[in-house]
Amino acid sequence: MVEKSKRVDHQQTHNAKRQRVGSHHRHGEISNTSRVAKVATYNEPLIASGMIYAEKLEKGAIRVMTLSRGSGSDPVVCGLKKIRFAGQPSSGEVSSYDALSYVWGSEEDPEFINLRQNRFAITQNLFEALVYLRLPDSDRTLWIDAICVNQQDIVEKETQIKLMHQIYGYAKRVLSWIGTADAGNHRIFENLHRMQDMVRDIFPLAGRPIFGTTLTLGDQEVSNRDETALRELLDRPYWFRAWIFQEMKFASSFIVKCGADEVPYEWLEAFHIQKQHSCVGGETTTSFVDNLDSSLPLLHTDQSFSYYFLDCLLNKHCQERHDSIFAFWNLFPDDIKRSIPINYTISPDELLLQSARAIINSTRSLYIFVIKGRQVPPTDTKEHWQTTMPSWCPYLATPRNSSVIKPQSMPSVFAEEATVSFSTNNKLLVRGFVIGRVAQSIRRPKHV
Repeated sequence: MVEKSKRVDHQQTHNAKRQRVGSHHRHGEISNTSRVAKVATYNEPLIASGMIYAEKLEKGAIRVMTLSRGSGSDPVVCGLKKIRFAGQPSSGEVSSYDALSYVWGSEEDPEFINLRQNRFAITQNLFEALVYLRLPDSDRTLWIDAICVNQQDIVEKETQIKLMHQIYGYAKRVLSWIGTADAGNHRIFENLHRMQDMVRDIFPLAGRPIFGTTLTLGDQEVSNRDETALRELLDRPYWFRAWIFQEMKFASSFIVKCGADEVPYEWLEAFHIQKQHSCVGGETTTSFVDNLDSSLPLLHTDQSFSYYFLDCLLNKHCQERHDSIFAFWNLFPDDIKRSIPINYTISPDELLLQSARAIINSTRSLYIFVIKGRQVPPTDTKEHWQTTMPSWCPYLATPRNSSVIKPQSMPSVFAEEATVSFSTNNKLLVRGFVIGRVAQSIRRPKHV
């Protein structure tokens, strides 16, 4: 764990953001006002010409990106090189890169970088990340999916997804870019330092996975202002990404970076509080705990495939609907992987059916019903197809109307196995006992 956060003096990054349009013009870029097309529109001819991804990736190979040194209004200049790893990494080359975890963001009105001497379009969020990540006096090596993977080569994308656990696992660090700083950003990170120091001083074990912490430590109470600042941090779109689970799971070091501030993820995880595990006396701020519980996955707990993990994955967001499943593929047990091949050419409804069937067959559990019963049906017309799926299929990327039910709260229910099968027309067939009939049901009042 890093003892102090690294606040890099990157005043020049702000200048770069103000001056980047002028910089683009000096390198043949087009003006901000006319950049209305999407990233793919600009890159398609360039990629098709073979100027960027001339060399194909053989089995077990990846590309990494060299981010050239620079500062201020210097153009963002990058190169690509191929490295390979089979099994465990055998040289320093493999572990010499950092992997970026981030939100793509809107693909409209893109920014441009110099990639292999060519103008290459990327999203504004990624551009801002590169401006903050580059060093003034040395190059750095990164793996970034939008640049290192040919996004227009479906076969390459499918192959690289299968390697994600190795890509993030072999990286020296995984850098979690949650966006640029706002007015209160630095205060948020200063608060994390202060709270972490308090917890470490009072209870040295508090940061370990089996312990929780409270927000009241002796007579030093976390103020509403502090709580609001941390809540804002957790409300950022990054925390609702589907891909974050595997990126965290396989990372050896996970660093949260917001503008020029960065802290180890464990510092945030320390505040993912379970009230029943409080190790320091005092009252816990319930709303804050609930917010943490819904936003932050636990990095060190067993996030391999489980009921809790399944419950968490279904309300996460992706750019592509297929990724609502594929983002978790490397976390599935082998029998589920075999039943869900990574294939972007199949329809989303077929993929959802395959996945739900595979999960039920593997777990021999009907817990998936519990999930479906607490999901909010999709209202977007583009997602209407989900409402026509079999009733036992959960929804993808929709919110829950109640919190996740943790397995430890209902051990006998989660331990039961069901006798299930499927008909040819996708009906779920189950065996059970009729023990009674529910005559009436009521909802618990929200104020209780």
